[in-house]
Amino acid sequence: MASADIEHDQLGESLIRENMISKEDLERALTEQIQYGARLGFTLVASGAVAEADLTRNLSRQFRCPA
Repeated sequence: MASADIEHDQLGESLIRENMISKEDLERALTEQIQYGARLGFTLVASGAVAEADLTRNLSRQFRCPA
């Protein structure tokens, strides 16, 4: 598995764990990501699966940096 895939799995799993998205949302976003080459977070926000503010808070916690 490539390092980019590992990053995406961590983000996706973190969002699922915090009940921000469903597994189905993640699967759809990963499929779109492969098709269009966009970043996972962008794809999830663009599809309406997660709000940008919620994604930002999640990434802020994950990388331990203020948002």
